[in-house]
Amino acid sequence: MKPSTHCVYCGVLMNRIENHPHCRSVEHMIPQVSVSIHRTNGEGDFHVCKKCNADKSRIDEVLGVICRMVGEHSTGSFDAINKFKNALKRNDSKFREAFQSVKHTGRGAQITLPLEGKEIYRYGSWLAKGVFFLEYEQLLPPDKLIWVNIVRHDEVMAIRDMYRNQRGSEAFEDLSKNSNVPNINGESFLIVGREAKEMFICFNRVMMFHIKILDKSFINQKKCKKSLLMLDKRIR
Repeated sequence: MKPSTHCVYCGVLMNRIENHPHCRSVEHMIPQVSVSIHRTNGEGDFHVCKKCNADKSRIDEVLGVICRMVGEHSTGSFDAINKFKNALKRNDSKFREAFQSVKHTGRGAQITLPLEGKEIYRYGSWLAKGVFFLEYEQLLPPDKLIWVNIVRHDEVMAIRDMYRNQRGSEAFEDLSKNSNVPNINGESFLIVGREAKEMFICFNRVMMFHIKILDKSFINQKKCKKSLLMLDKRIR
């Protein structure tokens, strides 16, 4: 685990006062709920404040359960389906919306993420800050902007088909063997470009966050605003 005195996500100075919003907590950047193995606090990535941890955990649950349910890991899928059913029983609005979006296609069931564009963008910003910290052991400077897009499940499937046709092998199986690409249980992957300026973060071989860290400029601010507006369309 990488040490930090300040929250990797919001930058606040953390303390150890129990139940205080700035109390430090262990963060698994790729959430525990999204993988089929148990990771201890000692296997966390870094510390964040309790408030950021709580804010992120809600989207962690939605992304993790849905991606793992659609994913290929049989044990993980079964567990995620049970979590999904329990969420429906408690009438959780996010999971109810996801259930109502299910469509059956030739490639199996497809489900729409029950998240708004601003929620996806905020989550991508957390991921960008986390990756930057893991790479450089320092907080993302305030003079940087974060651009966020997603690669939907149907697009990931198309990429896998194209890769298989061109290479004769399975893309994620090959990634699992690449020592330069960190992965969790061969399910979720962290693909980071040079100087961590561009990255793809894949959840359960189902969907990916495409993220860029940009210098602050008027043009790049427009790019980031446009990406936020486009996310609502991309997830529907």
